[in-house]
Amino acid sequence: MDEIFFQKLAEWGINPSENQLEKLKLFAEELKKKNARINLVSRKDVENLWTRHILDSVPFISLLEELKVSPEKLKILDAGTGAGFPGAILAILLPGTDFTLAESAQRKYSFLLWIKGKLKLSNAAIVNKRLEKNDRELSGFDVCVERAMGKIEDVLPLCLGTVREGGFFAAWQNEENLEEIKKTKNPDFIYNYSVSGEKKRAIFVFKKTAI
Repeated sequence: MDEIFFQKLAEWGINPSENQLEKLKLFAEELKKKNARINLVSRKDVENLWTRHILDSVPFISLLEELKVSPEKLKILDAGTGAGFPGAILAILLPGTDFTLAESAQRKYSFLLWIKGKLKLSNAAIVNKRLEKNDRELSGFDVCVERAMGKIEDVLPLCLGTVREGGFFAAWQNEENLEEIKKTKNPDFIYNYSVSGEKKRAIFVFKKTAI
């Protein structure tokens, strides 16, 4: 956590409480400790954990504001959350939102269960599952988020299948991928942002409408 982190939060209009900042710090510290043994994120990413993963998870909050969607009581699925990005970070910053973090890799799932208890994240449920078509347990959400699950053409139908009609799927991508993404489906909304030393980033939003 450094000056750039706080500059970006201010730029996005996000003001975490001291308790939330402490939880973010603890999350980062524990992930780094565990990563040495169980490889939760790539070794090169550990050095840039705050910008590449933690800070990169945060713009979703600004996206909700742009869409005029209140986070209170929203039910959000993080598909393929990995070590908890963006779901665990957002659960810390949005305590009034219900999150389900889905992860199929056992070692990451175990870490998520452990860190949930460590941080007392009562608004986060952890499930050890891979996203599949017509999975009743992973359906009916207001929003599905996905940050590093795979190619958009592969994950789009699966992720849209988890949300209710009128809900939406939000996918983190590099801004330069837009033309390629349009070959699959035009986003209904695009939120552009950047973090220090990174390419221009975007969250592409796809709304679920009646067939």
